[in-house]
Amino acid sequence: MPLNITERLLWQMAKLGRLRFWYLASHLNPKVVSALFIFFACAVSMLILGTAAYITSWPMIFPSLGPTIFLMFYAPASPMASPRNAVLGHLSAAVIGWVMHSIYLYLVAKGLIAESSHGVSFWEIATSACSLGLTGMFMTFTGLLHPPAASSTMIASLGLMRDWHNIPILITAVSLLSLQAWIMHRFHGIKFPAWSPARSERGPRIQTKLGEVHFSKGRPTSDVEELADRLVARRKGAVKRNGKGAKGRI
Repeated sequence: MPLNITERLLWQMAKLGRLRFWYLASHLNPKVVSALFIFFACAVSMLILGTAAYITSWPMIFPSLGPTIFLMFYAPASPMASPRNAVLGHLSAAVIGWVMHSIYLYLVAKGLIAESSHGVSFWEIATSACSLGLTGMFMTFTGLLHPPAASSTMIASLGLMRDWHNIPILITAVSLLSLQAWIMHRFHGIKFPAWSPARSERGPRIQTKLGEVHFSKGRPTSDVEELADRLVARRKGAVKRNGKGAKGRI
């Protein structure tokens, strides 16, 4: 039975599903498909962001957004790439950097510290160092882990963000990227959270001489306690093998 025009149109539209990531990755080389997908997604993201900046005349293109775009499409399942961590991570980092830079400008205005006549002064370096340290500490304690946000705090602390009005613009840009990433991932059949990550990010794995230290969310000291037990057992074993004289050499 011949198909009518509507059925033919729906049949042709159904073929577009073959352009989705999950279909291409299951029929072609997954590595090549992933590389092409990341190229396409990153390019489209910057085009959309640049177009929005051109239309609104807002400075919406920040260097720190490049790593955010790459992370969202390279590792969409990672909690670090979730919209919540991206938005709140950039927000907290930008605020910390801007506050630290404001303190620096206040001290310069009061004559408490000297401003460098050429290049970057020591106090600007110290301000940037404190901003980065505070941002890293804040993300570690809160679990809002988003590495590209460290770039935002550097930009703000060095005075490259001009004034605080750029912070809402930055968050608007990150929100726009998050929405665009969610739409693209959903179309291509890739799981990507609308806001919060599907799972929490476990702590970093640190290799030591006695083994691996891993800070889990449930028991933050469990691995440290195990490492301490290994150290005690090693000490006792050495004392037992070498006698009491070995105690002072451990």
